[in-house]
Amino acid sequence: MFYHPRPRRSLANGIIALLCACLLSAPAKADSPGNSTPRKIVIIGSSIAWGYGATTRSNSWAGLYADYLKSLNPGNSVTNLAVGGYSTPKLMPTGTGREDPQHNITAAIAAHPDAILMSLTSNDAGQKIPLSLTESNFTTIMHTAAAAGIPIWITTTVPVGVGGKPEYELQTKTMQWIRQTYPKNSINFWSALANPDGTVDHQYNFGDGVHPNDAGHSRLFNRVAHSGLLESLYVPPAISSVATSATTNTATITWTTDKPATSTVSYGPTPAYGSTTSSATLTGSHILTLTGLAPQTWYHFHAGSADLSGNTATSADLAFQTSR
Repeated sequence: MFYHPRPRRSLANGIIALLCACLLSAPAKADSPGNSTPRKIVIIGSSIAWGYGATTRSNSWAGLYADYLKSLNPGNSVTNLAVGGYSTPKLMPTGTGREDPQHNITAAIAAHPDAILMSLTSNDAGQKIPLSLTESNFTTIMHTAAAAGIPIWITTTVPVGVGGKPEYELQTKTMQWIRQTYPKNSINFWSALANPDGTVDHQYNFGDGVHPNDAGHSRLFNRVAHSGLLESLYVPPAISSVATSATTNTATITWTTDKPATSTVSYGPTPAYGSTTSSATLTGSHILTLTGLAPQTWYHFHAGSADLSGNTATSADLAFQTSR
């Protein structure tokens, strides 16, 4: 925890500073849903996610984000598993070698969150981990979360003023790879703390060339709050490509969803259905087989899916005919 004494201000200057701080740190509430089903987010990462550079952890971007989510819904929560100094090997799945089983992707999944936010901003480059290994580790971590049906978001690296040109180039290339590989669920921390030429903007730096100060953490918080992460947790799966294949007594229904979700088919001789078959497995490619059907009979059905957060979607009423 760090503390920086501040010079005394006149009342007018203090009011102006307070208004500026509010404008900087508080995103418009219209950007995020409130009074909805509570959501839980787990953060994994390193020192900036932990809160280094801020005067208190509550002034860090993660602390500000936790408070902001609670302002939208008191049931929302953030669990912060970040540890200073950690790099991608520490966050790899349990059983891969150098991971920390209390703070890695496996621990995050075990907390049963609605989403995971991974924020490793400088240490792979600082520890001279080759870019190819960093990319491979990120890919493994992201796929591990996806296999568990949990959406995961990733923050980019940040500009650093230490380590010289090789570290700066690694940071830059990692940032570019993250943004290109995960364009929909990455959060650009780099530009929040960088000058136009990519160097560290020292007005947002704690003074060590790596960690942001309160103003820098506030800018990072705004990036997270406006990223669309929370909003995405209230969006139901999108069902598409519904298809059927029927025999005399069976029918196979297939469809896809844009995110992992369960599978349900309600069916019957009328639009009232009356029968249901389902699978709780979270997947984006769905297949269910209906059995015990009557031959040469028309059946109505609809496909349904629910994601990990409980958002549900159903297809339109469709029909198929069994064969003789």
